[in-house]
Amino acid sequence: VMGADDAVESFAKFLKGADKWWKTMVTVYPVGGLAFGARNARSNAFLTFADGMSPKWFGDGLAFQRKISRVKKAFAADIADLGPDAVLKRELGDADFAKYRAAVDNGVVGSGYFDIDIAGGAKLSVKGAPKGGKARRAVRAVAGTEGAAANAGRRFNQAIEQNARMSHYLYSVERLGNLKSAAERTNTVLFDYGRVTPFEQRIIKRVVPFWTFASRVVPAQFRAIVENPARVIVPEKISQATTDPLPENAPEYHRRGGARISKFGPFAGLVTSPERPLQAAINTLEPAAQLAAAALPGQPG
Repeated sequence: VMGADDAVESFAKFLKGADKWWKTMVTVYPVGGLAFGARNARSNAFLTFADGMSPKWFGDGLAFQRKISRVKKAFAADIADLGPDAVLKRELGDADFAKYRAAVDNGVVGSGYFDIDIAGGAKLSVKGAPKGGKARRAVRAVAGTEGAAANAGRRFNQAIEQNARMSHYLYSVERLGNLKSAAERTNTVLFDYGRVTPFEQRIIKRVVPFWTFASRVVPAQFRAIVENPARVIVPEKISQATTDPLPENAPEYHRRGGARISKFGPFAGLVTSPERPLQAAINTLEPAAQLAAAALPGQPG
């Protein structure tokens, strides 16, 4: 009979595996993975814009990434003989190599959601050669959590995330003039998913999906409101300009979800729930405000 400690540990491992399997399905698997990538790109655009970054830096970041990729592909034989750093320094030049090396060493590269939280296949996926008949093996090769579809979605979303991180890092290098400080700023604005406490890693992340993002994005949004309110309000104004408020007789669940009426082209008149960039912060404040109101003298409750 399994002891109490063994039972708890076994159940915790099951939860961790189930969580990673579920997150693989909703973040990298078509069609949900494509939607997640689009939402992630929008969130990255808002957080970097709120930090003062111009959208043109996304192009600069992509150009820098392509330069590194071309060197790795064109000089694969040299890299095998001399090592990647020697070849990259030779081909990129001292300045660009220093930026690249600092990005790697300080977590700009390799610290995103798809590098840490959902890297590789989920724990519940079958290890080794898939068992069963040819049809079953073929389905798993394409549709499993480590199959072609999941891996393609993972690479697509990882590229979006890595571009945002590298772009903001290059912007921060120019802004701050220090490579380590620039990397630290990027890991603050776009989060370092590897920076979690042992309690978060062993307990909270096993029972709360997307804990790292949820626990970091709200402070980041409040910080953006305080540090750069003029830039923060721009996406809110765009949302207001492209939608109308709900009519008075709208269902309550629409109101709770922040739904509005679209004014945009072919979607005009449709009820939509635009998840505005500050929605996470708004959702955090709303229950706190309700609790405070209920605690005030003379308030119903």
